[in-house]
Amino acid sequence: MLTVRNAQLILLAEPGNQAVQDRMVRYVESDFPARFAEWGLAGSRAFVQRGLAVAAANGIDTEGAIAVLLQLMIAFGEQFERSPDRDWACELLAHPTLPPSLKMQMLRQRMMATTQGRSIVSFPHKPAGG
Repeated sequence: MLTVRNAQLILLAEPGNQAVQDRMVRYVESDFPARFAEWGLAGSRAFVQRGLAVAAANGIDTEGAIAVLLQLMIAFGEQFERSPDRDWACELLAHPTLPPSLKMQMLRQRMMATTQGRSIVSFPHKPAGG
């Protein structure tokens, strides 16, 4: 049987909750300063809002699990498109019965192990001779 705590209900009911957004934006600023500098406050807040929508759609309802999700979205793309484990990751993320913390632990372990902890970076294609 699934038990949902009051704090989780609040987070689920209001994925746009300003206090949660503010804490997650501060998390991005402190743990990913280069991304925060690149995106600015407005871009970082928009990223967090998209991350909260992904979290809510996949049953990720604790701030710790949301922070891990944001970390993976930064490292591997918002839809994990830069991860060699993308299909597996999306399937696990959508799993309806796994606890959020277990989902995030499994995702982080495998995705970081596959890339040896490195973020995958996309480079723009430059034509030959350019």
